[in-house]
Amino acid sequence: MTMTSKLALVAIPLLFCACTKGENAGTGTGAGSTPSGGATSSTTTVPIASSVATTEPTAPPPPSASASTSAAPVVSAAPAQKDAGGAAIANTKPVSTKITGDNFALDVASPGCKVDTECPMTIKLAAQGAWHLNKEYPYKFLATAAPSITFLGKGDATTFSKQTGDFVEEGEKSGTMTVRFKPTKPGDATVSGTYKLSVCSADQCQIEQAKVSLTIPVM
Repeated sequence: MTMTSKLALVAIPLLFCACTKGENAGTGTGAGSTPSGGATSSTTTVPIASSVATTEPTAPPPPSASASTSAAPVVSAAPAQKDAGGAAIANTKPVSTKITGDNFALDVASPGCKVDTECPMTIKLAAQGAWHLNKEYPYKFLATAAPSITFLGKGDATTFSKQTGDFVEEGEKSGTMTVRFKPTKPGDATVSGTYKLSVCSADQCQIEQAKVSLTIPVM
């Protein structure tokens, strides 16, 4: 084989490689080109790594001491129970009961009591429906004498009435009788008696004698 033949055999592959590279460049499938079909759309929806890094959330600064103090709930203390004279009664247990009659109801309550202290028991009268208080009636509570209890009525010790200021009207339909007493020993003190009252409708009045009883803890 001559030298000219050998050079021809080497040149043919080189020409083939050059032509192949040119065809690849023309089709646009080389490195760095945009894929055909739906590739462009899907590529734009992928988040950029640098954007993710810049939007990474950071921990907020801790609240200041003044802000946490103002946001804290304020707990108010329960109001102190008071005796008939307005003095606070400490460490007592309030009790109550309800009595229902014809056209009226009685709410009987006490804040509790301490030994040798003046204590109140209130009886709140409420007329029901179309009925109202009888403004002409002398409302009265007659307490039943009991051991270890000293009643403190302003006239007769066991009598409490509208005449002596123990009954106070609170509008057309309600009024409160206050019974004052002093227990002489700790334990349960049962205050009982008869409440004489009257309520009226537009055309009639009824007079009642309601039996009242409340057991009050004495500290």
